[in-house]
Amino acid sequence: MYHGETRGARSLMLLDVPQNREMPDDVQTIDLLNTYSVMKKQTVYWYRGFKVPDFGGKRHIIAFEPVLQPGHEGMIHHMDLYTCLKDVDPDMYDGVQHARHSHDFPEDWHSCKIRLVAWEIGGEGIYYPEKAGLSVGGPDDPTFFVMETHYNNPQHKTGIVDRSGLRLLYTSELRQHDLGFMQLGMEVARTLIIPPGSQAFVTVGTCYPDCLEKAMEEESIEKIHVIGVHFHTHLAGRKMKMRHVRNGVELPWIRNDENFDFNFQQTVSLQKEVEVLKGDYIIVECTYNTTDRRKVTYGGLSTEEEMCFGHILHYPNMKLRRCKSNPHKASYLAALGATEVTFSAAENDYVPTQPPHMAGNTIQKLLHSIDWDENTRQTFQALQRTGNTSVTCMKKDTSVEAYHQQLITMREPPPLILYPFEEQDVCKTPRTMMGAKRTKLHKGLGKHAYNKAHAETKSGTKKAQRGKKRKNKRKPNLSIWRR
Repeated sequence: MYHGETRGARSLMLLDVPQNREMPDDVQTIDLLNTYSVMKKQTVYWYRGFKVPDFGGKRHIIAFEPVLQPGHEGMIHHMDLYTCLKDVDPDMYDGVQHARHSHDFPEDWHSCKIRLVAWEIGGEGIYYPEKAGLSVGGPDDPTFFVMETHYNNPQHKTGIVDRSGLRLLYTSELRQHDLGFMQLGMEVARTLIIPPGSQAFVTVGTCYPDCLEKAMEEESIEKIHVIGVHFHTHLAGRKMKMRHVRNGVELPWIRNDENFDFNFQQTVSLQKEVEVLKGDYIIVECTYNTTDRRKVTYGGLSTEEEMCFGHILHYPNMKLRRCKSNPHKASYLAALGATEVTFSAAENDYVPTQPPHMAGNTIQKLLHSIDWDENTRQTFQALQRTGNTSVTCMKKDTSVEAYHQQLITMREPPPLILYPFEEQDVCKTPRTMMGAKRTKLHKGLGKHAYNKAHAETKSGTKKAQRGKKRKNKRKPNLSIWRR
């Protein structure tokens, strides 16, 4: 493996749970493949429609694998499988292929926003934990898939036909739970703004508790179990973290990647399931380095633009598919000095009306003329955690119109974390001291705060417990969250 074309280095996740690749005797496969004549453009989003076959009843997808045409591995940035918010005629679109911005791209496909499977560059497939499988073939399951493939062609190659895609492995031996796949983090929008010259700029996308609570109530459940996580950014991404907050107390991070590698984006099964209850917040933070860039980096589809996604695999399944937030454009405008803001139908965007020298200018126009210094970068950094937001709470039956309305509706800022979680470095902590350090952390929170976060009745509802007063009780540490 060392010599020849395979020589080089790649990232590994040494501490993660190994995947169980044992398959039931009746496992079958279905291949969803492209037929794409590579265009000269650097960035192409290619879509192919697939009629879901008749499985003869409900089945569980228990794994998926990438099918990469040899020699084309570096050209394929990601492959995602979607279903649609609207009813789409599967017979009309089976085998139909289009580039995203082509003039004949089917209008119906703009509603195909429900992600079921995500594979990214450098990753392997995923074999779902034995408790859950992705439901297909049932009465409420999709009849049509759209596969999205992001082709990255910086050398502008032509004369190549790619037939890569995804392989789904399914079984009639149904598992205990239907698997859910939910996208957290931030929408791919111009409200994901990263200043140039930033060493470690952190964006914040929040899943608000009212969105989660409503979804759980519809399913008559009190909690979900998170069993896997998939992170995704583009070239400027350096770190990713999924934070979990209950009653102002931050619980252990659901996942933390201090060395995010663009070329190795793998879905990871958690070593221990995480329970998310009604009332909890889930916050996805992405850290970027743009010291080599002279212009603002926006959210967008190309690898030079950015994304901030944190997907969770969970059971039981819910209708909720996206729970995300972005800083609201009005908040950005206020940070730049706008005192009055309105929505302009002509610009289809928010613009300031006061002061006069800013009036009528969109955020993109204003940012184009900024002389970025450390103070301005810090102003934009603070806004990620203290500014008003727009929140996406998209279920599989959400209308397209309601989804677009969510993108412009203003909500309150993300929550204050009164007691941030402090991770131990287990490599530097002697085994004999680990238990004591954990106890010290819990005492630092105060009995009341710790019990309030963790106490739960048999029905799953949270029950606050009173704690005894103690001397030298630690004050809430806001510096980590507000910096």
